Amino acid sequence: MDAILRAGWLVFLLLSAVTASADVALYAPEKNALTAGLITETNRQLRLLGIHESLVIADKQAIAALPAKFSAVVVVGQRNARDLPQNLAVPIIAVYISRRDSEELDSRLTTAIYAEPPFNRQLMLAQEIFGSGERFGALTGSYVPDGPFPAKVTLYPLAESPSLNHGLIRLLGDSRALIGTYDPELYSADNIKSILITSYRHNRALIGPSGAYLRAGALASTFSSSDDVAQRLAEVLQVGLTSGEYPAPDYNPYFHVGFNDQVGRSLNLLLPDPDETAARVREREVKQ
Repeated sequence: MDAILRAGWLVFLLLSAVTASADVALYAPEKNALTAGLITETNRQLRLLGIHESLVIADKQAIAALPAKFSAVVVVGQRNARDLPQNLAVPIIAVYISRRDSEELDSRLTTAIYAEPPFNRQLMLAQEIFGSGERFGALTGSYVPDGPFPAKVTLYPLAESPSLNHGLIRLLGDSRALIGTYDPELYSADNIKSILITSYRHNRALIGPSGAYLRAGALASTFSSSDDVAQRLAEVLQVGLTSGEYPAPDYNPYFHVGFNDQVGRSLNLLLPDPDETAARVREREVKQ
């Protein structure tokens, strides 16, 4: 009997040790430069916040077989979020996922850090470049950004135009710049070239839906770097691991501003300093 009690006590101690030293699993297809950097920087930020758990990469089998081993699971991207087993008895935090995909997977996720910037942030960037007194327009398809918006911002639903080009030309005639929405169907690889060519023929710039559009020819965009994602992820984990309540899904408050200088020169624009611009946009965003 004593031997059984001792064995049971040993099992209890071992389980307690596993729980006390539980790690946070990062579920991603493979350990590449992105995931390696995310792990390194998130762990650094967690140490700064006084959190002892560490982010470690784990495959689906390990997470499904031993969910109690992990205090939380971080999943990279919409596809991996769908790939995880449902009803895991562990908080799941998604990163590099759009707001739309996060809302579709709401029942699977505890919280999320959206990949794209909010529309109002892009609008404030446009105002910093061109002035707050200018008019701006946004094409909308299946995705419509949340308002309310200032009086000098107009949405142009594609459903009200015979074609994308018709709607775009009407917008460009009324607006100082086109503000892109994070709509992969509208700003697809097939459409982006036509949008950019038409915009620049009218001497109008595109504020890209995300930083990825800068190379394509957008004039400017805000974007969150991998370190920005890691900083916010560490904060979300700190709140969740210490209180048991995770913040609601939201946009990343940490971001940078990027410019396409070549596009700026072709439009004869004197672009402001990107770091100073980001600081002004952050200050305005906090005051909202």
